[in-house]
Amino acid sequence: MTRATSSSGSSWSEVVLLSLAALVLALLYLTYLARMPDWDWNAARALPSVAMIKGFSLYYPADSGPVMSTLYGPVKAILFLPAALASTPTTVLAIAGGINQLTLLIPLWLLTVGTRPTRRGLLGFVLTVAAFSLLPPIRQAATSIHVDAPAIGLALLACWALVGSASRPRTEPPSTAHLATAAIATVLAAWTKQVEAPLAFALLLYGWKVWGREVAIRLFLWLAASAIVISLLFVVLFDASAMWFNIIVVPAEHPFLGGGGLGSVGYFAISVIELLILASPFLLAVLIAMQTRSGDGPSWPPWSLFLIAGIFLIPTSVLGRLIIGGNPNSYHALAFFLVAATWVVTHGDLLPTRPNLGRKLLIGGAAIATLATLPQLQGAPDDLSTWRDNPQEQAYLYAKAHPDRAYFPWNPLSTLLAQGELYHLDYNVHDRKLAGFPLSDEHLREHMPPAASYLIVHDDNPGLHVHKWLPEFSEKTTLDDLPGWKVFADPSRLESTD
Repeated sequence: MTRATSSSGSSWSEVVLLSLAALVLALLYLTYLARMPDWDWNAARALPSVAMIKGFSLYYPADSGPVMSTLYGPVKAILFLPAALASTPTTVLAIAGGINQLTLLIPLWLLTVGTRPTRRGLLGFVLTVAAFSLLPPIRQAATSIHVDAPAIGLALLACWALVGSASRPRTEPPSTAHLATAAIATVLAAWTKQVEAPLAFALLLYGWKVWGREVAIRLFLWLAASAIVISLLFVVLFDASAMWFNIIVVPAEHPFLGGGGLGSVGYFAISVIELLILASPFLLAVLIAMQTRSGDGPSWPPWSLFLIAGIFLIPTSVLGRLIIGGNPNSYHALAFFLVAATWVVTHGDLLPTRPNLGRKLLIGGAAIATLATLPQLQGAPDDLSTWRDNPQEQAYLYAKAHPDRAYFPWNPLSTLLAQGELYHLDYNVHDRKLAGFPLSDEHLREHMPPAASYLIVHDDNPGLHVHKWLPEFSEKTTLDDLPGWKVFADPSRLESTD
């Protein structure tokens, strides 16, 4: 009777925890969505999808066309195409942000809950999502529109195809459908962000060690076929030479922190240490699981795939960080170390001989991780209630009321939706110069409003680069329509307007 009562009480506590955690995490992710229009980079990264719908090309050659954020393959732009059907920037970003979050959350659901929900799987999902939200380099995948969430999500989907979920790991060799899914998702992940390319080697190693040479060969053939077919498809759909220039040549020519040579080697070593320090709690959990697993278990348990993948991704994660303009959001290896750790906790591999204690650790971990996200909700009511009052919408309304009067170099999404014209994105003009492909004066001015009186950027913007190439905007002023914006006027245009 006491045992039954205890079990019943435990069940109710888990249900209450899951309900509260679902509420907190749903509010957290809605808040992430509401905050997205406040950051110009989110609009910049949604821009290519809208440009495609409006009839512009995704990739342009070095010496022609508007310069956008197109340093990656076309997967992200294709994924966000539904958002491009909206007519205002705020709605575009709400839809694109939702798609961005789903590309991460759906694979995490499959890896923890699978297709048959259990309380253990749901607790694992809460733990994993909350942990993702606490670690800044990979939290950015959920808080910003970029290639990171789709790339990580597709890579995790490939892993799920081989190992199943933590609540019901796959015990049989993968079927043809599973191998095909793993291969296609892996190739698409690499086409989304180049950092993910080494994942293919991790999958092949795991497949060979767990199911033998035959499965590894079949997986290799699927990977090769998927890479050929998908690459040919993209070459046919997009300008091959322009795509090569944007996603291969420009990134390859970016300088590294430290200036190359020994200086960059030092930065590389520091970044590896930084990544491993961030990953240390997850690696500790995996190490404990290694030490406590029983001798009759598999030599390569399912969670080892994520550990292998994380190790394989360390070099590309760090290289992505070290490129000038790179950031810790390139530390994709962290996502795999995190999933390896939450897998061992969810499945019970952390303390296999003490399942009750293992269950309590899962419950406690989910509760603590969820509570730790609460500070991020500070200001959430205001963010949710005023989400349409943001820089993208303000620029859109001004451009709609005053066509061609101003150049918003950080808000080309707003002017595209307001006027139907596609102008250069400020940072990527600067980025081209960093890579050794500066725009000519003719090319720069070809894709900005030809009779603009103002050059305008929001006060919260990270930087303004094109101003130094447009000296005519020499007079700093203000506009009543745009409080909180930096406005630079061309005095000659103002005189002609007057």
